[in-house]
Amino acid sequence: MRKTALWISLALFVGAAVGACGLYAYLTHVQHLAIPHTKETTDGALAEYTLWLTIFTGALAFATVGLGAATLGLYLTGEKQVEITRQALIGDQRAWIVTSLEIGPTGLKIAKGYMELDVRLKVTNIGRSPAVGAHTDIMFLNDISEVSDKLKELAYKNKPSHDHGLPVAPNDYYYRPWGATTQNSIGVRVHESPILIGCVSYHILQDKQIHRTAFAYHIGKKDGSDWGAMIPAKADFIALEDLTVSPWSGGFIS
Repeated sequence: MRKTALWISLALFVGAAVGACGLYAYLTHVQHLAIPHTKETTDGALAEYTLWLTIFTGALAFATVGLGAATLGLYLTGEKQVEITRQALIGDQRAWIVTSLEIGPTGLKIAKGYMELDVRLKVTNIGRSPAVGAHTDIMFLNDISEVSDKLKELAYKNKPSHDHGLPVAPNDYYYRPWGATTQNSIGVRVHESPILIGCVSYHILQDKQIHRTAFAYHIGKKDGSDWGAMIPAKADFIALEDLTVSPWSGGFIS
C-alpha cells in the first residue's frame, strides 16, 4: 500500500508541475500580447516566450518519463497484489494433507542387527478441495542425526502418482500400512532412538505444483515420560502397548 501511494503521489506531483509550467507560459504570453507592439517589445516577448516554451517542453518530457515510470510502478504493484490475492485464495481453498502415526499389532522387532516396525500412517485432508494422486514413502532410521538430510532427500524424490496414488476428499482420510525396517545395522550399540520419517506427495486442483507433507516420528519405550526411553538394542521384541510415538522436528508442509 505504501508503494502504491508513493507512485500515485509522484504522478500527481509531476502532473501538477507540468500544468503549472504550462499555465505560467500561457499567462506570460497573454500578458505580452497586451503590451503595445514595438520591435523591442516584440523581440523581448518572443525571447521570453521561447524560453518558457523550452522549459515547458523539457518539463513535459520529464513528466512523460515520470508518468511512464509511475504507470509501470502501479502496474507492477497491481500484478503483485493480484498474485498475493491468488495465493491467498489457493491457500484458503486448497487441499492440506496432515499425518498421524499408529503402531500396528506386531509392534517393534529387533533381529540380526536391524529393527522392524509395524506401523499405520493416517493420511487426512483437512482442506476444502480434494488432494489428487497422494503417494507415500517411508524410511526407518536409528540415528536422529540423519533425520534432516534423509528426510529432505526422501521428500523431494517422492512424487504424486495418478496410477498408484489415492485421491483424498476434503475431511476424509485413509490408512497406509507399512512394515518399516531400519536401513543401517544397529550393530553392538546398547540403546537406540529410532525415527520414522516419510513424505506424502500430492497434487491439488488449483495449480500444477507438487505439494508435500514431510514428517518424522520418534519411537520410544514407555517409561512414564512423554517421549519414552531409548530402545534397548539387544531387545528382541517390544509390544504395541509398550511403545510411544512422538512428533520429531524436521517435517514440513508445502
